[in-house]
Amino acid sequence: MGIDLLVETPSLSISYDWSNQWLYLDWCGDLTLHLVQQSCLLITECFFTQRCTRILNDNTNVTSITSDVGIWLATEFLPNIEAAGVEYMAWVHSSSIDTQACTDVALFDLTTPVVALFNDVASAYSWLRSVKFKAPVFAVATAKKALYQDVFSHNLIPSPVYVR
Repeated sequence: MGIDLLVETPSLSISYDWSNQWLYLDWCGDLTLHLVQQSCLLITECFFTQRCTRILNDNTNVTSITSDVGIWLATEFLPNIEAAGVEYMAWVHSSSIDTQACTDVALFDLTTPVVALFNDVASAYSWLRSVKFKAPVFAVATAKKALYQDVFSHNLIPSPVYVR
């Protein structure tokens, strides 16, 4: 068994790895919110068709990303992929600092599914093949809340200001 290409667009190739039973997402180019939203609809269809619980998300070939993508992923897409059955995601960083920052925004408050960040596909592949633990959701949320309270109470960073 090998890897079957399920969907190919100019910004994303979605493949199914039969031997590992996961989706491989290969993003490329300059990503905008509209492109990412369209691509995520395709990804969701593939989740339900293939019934996989793991994703290898490769951003190696992403050259840029608009700042609104991270917020949308954090609030709309990523919190809901667990409902599609996703338990684990290995996320390979782009070499672009702006894209890495967008990834950090997208993953900042995410507690499930379990997401691990990598600088290369080989390490991500190895981790995804062997991972077996579940995120301790309550412990993660409690630790983050304590960190926020500590940071803001000591005025280490200013309170966030949101601009529309």
